[in-house]
Amino acid sequence: MAKKSGDAPESVSKWKKLKEHADRIVDTTEHHLRKGYDKAVDEHLFEKGRVDYEKLTKADIKKKFAKTMSDFYLGKAKEYFDIKGDLDEFQTDTLLTAYADTTQHELKKMVHQHGKDFTYAAFKKSKDKFLDELSHRMHAVAAEHIEDKDIEDIIKYTKSEDLVNHEYVKREDALGLLATFEESGVVPPKKYVELVRAAGKEYLLADKHKEKHKKAA
Repeated sequence: MAKKSGDAPESVSKWKKLKEHADRIVDTTEHHLRKGYDKAVDEHLFEKGRVDYEKLTKADIKKKFAKTMSDFYLGKAKEYFDIKGDLDEFQTDTLLTAYADTTQHELKKMVHQHGKDFTYAAFKKSKDKFLDELSHRMHAVAAEHIEDKDIEDIIKYTKSEDLVNHEYVKREDALGLLATFEESGVVPPKKYVELVRAAGKEYLLADKHKEKHKKAA
């Protein structure tokens, strides 16, 4: 049995702290993506107190817009990775890719292709997949310490003892229970049964829940 930390097993307490840190990194990255875009809008698209996207039909404005975004993201990336001094083009693009999944060329291309239609919604659409992948990677890192020996503790912590068949719950299943429990404070039996059945994993359910479904069918 793992040592306890408050009401949660030690492994769960560690996961919660690491997950919170991971969420902050993702939220900060998303915030900076927005802030870099807004900075470019503030500097290049305002006309008489209003945003004028028609300005993005001009080649020189497109170039300046992309550079402002690139410079902002590079600055944030250097802060994050604690890098000082000037970088060559290859180093700059490597750092931009690592931090914001983009390069100077890609930003220029994006602005030129969209032109006056390069709204934040258009930019965000191009970054949603990156943010989803970043979140997935960070959450995977936060759960690296969870092992098979922690499964039973997680089942008890999530109050799922009567919901699942303990014999068949694997590490990834336990992490799913944990994520669901932390999101709403409970693992809703009906919803969980539906999700498990949809995933073709009815074997994870305790027998009484299988029987309930058969009677209802």
